Amino acid sequence: MEVIGVTLGFAAVMFLVSKNVNMALALMMGAAIVGPFLGVGLMEFLAIVGSGITNPMTIKLALAVALISGLGHVMKASGDLDRMINSLISIFRNAKVLSMLLPTLIGTLNVPGGAIMSAPMVEESGKRLDLDAATKTSLNLFFRHIGFFVYPLYASMILAAELFSVQKLTIIQHNFVIMIVGIVTAYFSFFRNVAHQRLARTNNDNRRRNFVGFLSGFSPIAVALFLVLALNVPFYLAAAAGVAVAMLRGLPQQDGLKGLRDRVQKFFVHWVNYKLVLVIVGVMMFQAVIGASGVVETLAVSLANYGIPLPVMVLLLGLITSYVTGVHMAATGILAALFVPLFPAELMGPYISLLFTAIIVGYVMSPIHLCLVLSNQYFEVKLAPMYRKMIIPSGAMLAAAFLQLMVLSQGVYW
Repeated sequence: MEVIGVTLGFAAVMFLVSKNVNMALALMMGAAIVGPFLGVGLMEFLAIVGSGITNPMTIKLALAVALISGLGHVMKASGDLDRMINSLISIFRNAKVLSMLLPTLIGTLNVPGGAIMSAPMVEESGKRLDLDAATKTSLNLFFRHIGFFVYPLYASMILAAELFSVQKLTIIQHNFVIMIVGIVTAYFSFFRNVAHQRLARTNNDNRRRNFVGFLSGFSPIAVALFLVLALNVPFYLAAAAGVAVAMLRGLPQQDGLKGLRDRVQKFFVHWVNYKLVLVIVGVMMFQAVIGASGVVETLAVSLANYGIPLPVMVLLLGLITSYVTGVHMAATGILAALFVPLFPAELMGPYISLLFTAIIVGYVMSPIHLCLVLSNQYFEVKLAPMYRKMIIPSGAMLAAAFLQLMVLSQGVYW
């Protein structure tokens, strides 16, 4: 009965999201559907749900995601975002490099639909290379998300590290090769038969000054990264420090205190994405219900009985769940609940990397993914030609993740 309930719950979440129902609400409704199949009373079911909501991990994740979701807006208001981009343009005048770097840089700002911010930049550099609309769309979409494989401030990276109880560096070191494979294959795929082109010099062409300008604009993110990676500060505190630095930068010389108050007010009222915070709550609630169902143990027995290799299950469920939901964080949370007990401890890193890669590829290609929708609208291109461009680097990354696991496991768990 529990398996039936979880299956219906998963199906309900995916169906509701495909109908543009809010992801947090869809997850809560999915948990409610699973409830009657658990064989427990109402009060016990509510206690299970409550344990997911009040879990300290839920609170820390919600705080971290709330802070990061508003950081990009603060950096835009302070001028740091424009400072970073303008400095980068002056440092790198190779149009191909800029076409890749600019959306990657924007990707460090965890803003839903952020690909629309880099689209005009890709359009400008793409014109000089005489790229077609499908290629410009693919460049903007692919490189907007490629850094997520190694970016410690990425919401799904944070969530995966917490749910699987591993260090972010463990995930990053296994994701690094996959990211490089993606970059190399994307470069040769997107720029095939494209001539080299350098952009014109700017009036501000002092490389040293521009490099300092880039570091200055990047400083709020750099502070958070340093605290997390070098000092092992809890992520939500590091994110708070990064936001605090961003808040204090670029304040007006006249009445800076008023400017700071205005930013703080806008941050909590307009800039924090509370929908993402609710998604965290929904994910943790759904995960608690899945854990109480015991379906993970049943799945493990089924995998053994039917001989379905665990890597194949990871790959397929990662792709399908993220493609249907169009939300990487929800797919990560949902599937972590299933796979935490199934991944062998000695192969935790490569298995998480395979799951992570499948989720990102499915998410990037999802037709309800906001970045894809906005990029396609901006460049006025249909899905089919864009998919044809994306299939080579996406497939290469999936193959690299699969091969990495095969090599490290030496076929033992296949």
